[in-house]
Amino acid sequence: MKLAFLSVPARDYDTSKAFYEDILGLTVIEEYDGAPHRFTDYQLGDSCLKVYEWLEPWHAGHFTSFMMSTPDLDGLLEKVAAAGYEARSPEITGWGGRIAAVKDPFGNILNLLDEHLPGTSHSPG
Repeated sequence: MKLAFLSVPARDYDTSKAFYEDILGLTVIEEYDGAPHRFTDYQLGDSCLKVYEWLEPWHAGHFTSFMMSTPDLDGLLEKVAAAGYEARSPEITGWGGRIAAVKDPFGNILNLLDEHLPGTSHSPG
């Protein structure tokens, strides 16, 4: 697997954009404003940082997460379930990617991305 991106929620989206762009000087890769969320992707080395604000409920709340792409999403989800860990069923996103959220042993949420679908090259939305 490889890191697809890191994501952090923004309580005040406009202020977050000013911080990451004007103060930190990060380069914008992509922006999206529509259901279920709006986000800005910033170049972060070989990956990206996604700053987002949910416009509709999705997960149980706002969280900081990371997205890992995998060549076998279904197989990995079967392994997670067989080991007794919690996972959501895969969803097709508005940007065309297929993802599933899982919880690690400590309840941290991470997202698994099917690397064979659109949007996996630099940063899904």
